[in-house]
Amino acid sequence: MSVVIENIPTRESSEIAETPKPAATAQLRGLLGRNVWALADQVLMSGTNFVTQALVLRAMAMDGQAGKDEFGTFSTIYSSLLFANILQSTLITQPHNVLGVTRSGEEYRRYTTSTAFAQFWMLLLEATIAIVIAIVVGKNDPHVRAMLIALVPSIVFWQLQEFVRRVMYTERRFGAAFINDLISYGGQTLVLAGMYFGRRYWGYPFTGAMALHALAWTSAVAAGIGFWQIRGSVHRTADRHGVRENWHFGKWLAGGEIMGYFSSIHMQVLWAAWLVGMAASADLRAAQILFGPTRVIAFFLGTVLPIRFARTLHDRGMKALHHEIRVVYLVLAPMVGVYCGLLACFPEKLLHLVYGAKYVAGEAALILTLYSICAFLNYMQMVVQAALTATRQTRSIFISSVWGCFIALAASPIFIKRFQGPGAMIGMIVTTVVVTGMLILAYRKHLASPKERIAT
Repeated sequence: MSVVIENIPTRESSEIAETPKPAATAQLRGLLGRNVWALADQVLMSGTNFVTQALVLRAMAMDGQAGKDEFGTFSTIYSSLLFANILQSTLITQPHNVLGVTRSGEEYRRYTTSTAFAQFWMLLLEATIAIVIAIVVGKNDPHVRAMLIALVPSIVFWQLQEFVRRVMYTERRFGAAFINDLISYGGQTLVLAGMYFGRRYWGYPFTGAMALHALAWTSAVAAGIGFWQIRGSVHRTADRHGVRENWHFGKWLAGGEIMGYFSSIHMQVLWAAWLVGMAASADLRAAQILFGPTRVIAFFLGTVLPIRFARTLHDRGMKALHHEIRVVYLVLAPMVGVYCGLLACFPEKLLHLVYGAKYVAGEAALILTLYSICAFLNYMQMVVQAALTATRQTRSIFISSVWGCFIALAASPIFIKRFQGPGAMIGMIVTTVVVTGMLILAYRKHLASPKERIAT
């Protein structure tokens, strides 16, 4: 169920300025290059995320409305787990991915060691906050308390596993990252599948706390193996300069991602729980799960694409970067458009196929249609954001996210109160359009050539 808010950086051998415009299949081959393991890793994560979350939903739905409400509670707590991961992604792993590719030898090992120390301090702070919340918020509800307690190891071990796999991504050790994810995500899928069938055929309990513990302890095993895998990437001494550089690079990303969180589906799940009820949160989460198979694209856009863009800029300059952005859009738009179009046009059939009759009734189908529109716009937005990240224009991302946050905080409660669950999607579409427009303006200002600015 990790999400974890990740084409692959390759060094092209030919001069792109003299290369005739290739067909879409040739462009896709160029993006993938030799990195088959990286693609396999993203497919593994996307597929297992989709399967595990669908299993959790179906298992809890066996208890009727009470189970749907529990899944809504689980979704709100899971959303807080994803919020904690924003700090890791923006302040730890994304800086390492972008800044680490320019280092080598002893300098790289000291930098990685410093980043690891920063990761451990961050986990100590996050775990402390999670424990306090579990004590205060969960004191009157044993089910909520159990899930909040399970949240603590989930935060710690999920982030440790994510740290080691992202270090391997910086080093382009995609096969090693795949093996580690096979242990974590594959193990998590097997455990949750066993729990689901135990609930379905033998009546064993299946709770949100049990699902979070499955996530935590499979991640713990993979993290332990992962630190052994990257043992050659650390040093006995740390580099304080690396920590400061990570902070200066990531602070705007962190601010932007936090602002973006308030306009994301995760915040809409929380708004729906507070304003409408847990059943509405469950419907929103059900729509989001159906986009699990496309998370291979989201991982590419959010994690791997900035690495590739940064390496392209470092090796071949801005002209090559502009060309690569165009290639990504040429491949991405039809690929994402087909998937989102199918979900938008046939929501009832797909909801029934994956979840059964319970999630076809009510507002779930309309929510899925609106979410499909929003998702397509968001994928297009992520390419521009990756380009700005790779060129260290993270302040522009932050400013755009601030505006998106203000719009979402003002509009989402109004739309949700007026239109219930579908109102959350309307608010997200409005916010996405505004933020995308601002990112495009930032790209034109800081990255586009004078000729491109005149042409547009």
